[in-house]
Amino acid sequence: MFVDAAAVWFATDNGTVQKCATTGRGGQPTVVFTGPKGASIASVDATNVYFTVATAYDKKDVMRCPLTGCCGSPTLLVRGLPEITGWAVDATSVYWSMFGDKGTVVKLTPK
Repeated sequence: MFVDAAAVWFATDNGTVQKCATTGRGGQPTVVFTGPKGASIASVDATNVYFTVATAYDKKDVMRCPLTGCCGSPTLLVRGLPEITGWAVDATSVYWSMFGDKGTVVKLTPK
């Protein structure tokens, strides 16, 4: 789960990434992405939500989708990572660390 200025973002066991407005009550969550089981929210920046989806052999793919939702498929950023233990984003890049990497932080600047 992740919270930004406008919404609470979360993933469900069935593979959806959803958001709920932080103001008001009631209403239904907005589905931003529907994919394979095992989606997990990573972070949100000013224009995108970043998340992982489970793939074969306990690996994760890192995906990006506009905050307004994916019309079709999200953008694949990285394929087949092991367990990711921490995330951050800034205006230009995505950063993460992986279990067992002894403090290594990876930086990706998507195009």
